[in-house]
Amino acid sequence: MDDTKSAAQAAADKMATGSLLTLDEVAARLSCAPATVHRLPLPSIRIGRLLRFDPKDVEAFLAKSREEVVAVAELGRLQGNPPVDAQQVWPSRRLLDDPALLVAQFKSGVN
Repeated sequence: MDDTKSAAQAAADKMATGSLLTLDEVAARLSCAPATVHRLPLPSIRIGRLLRFDPKDVEAFLAKSREEVVAVAELGRLQGNPPVDAQQVWPSRRLLDDPALLVAQFKSGVN
């Protein structure tokens, strides 16, 4: 765990200075395994048998990979659907807190 923290700190320092990143530093920055970094469409620089990454490329990859998350109710509104009542989508909190009540409702077939 200490190695991951130090790799993450080294990656943050190099990102700030623009120095090339190692495979382990990129993996720490992306919170993934080094083997996963190999499979990503991330430009790299090979120096002999060493693999290095430009921090600008890593940031560009992150920016390109970013997805916007839209709430289900908001998505429906954007598509012109009527508003959704949260009680229609999620079971009541009382049901979640009382397993016996949840089982009874499930057995009765009531939504």
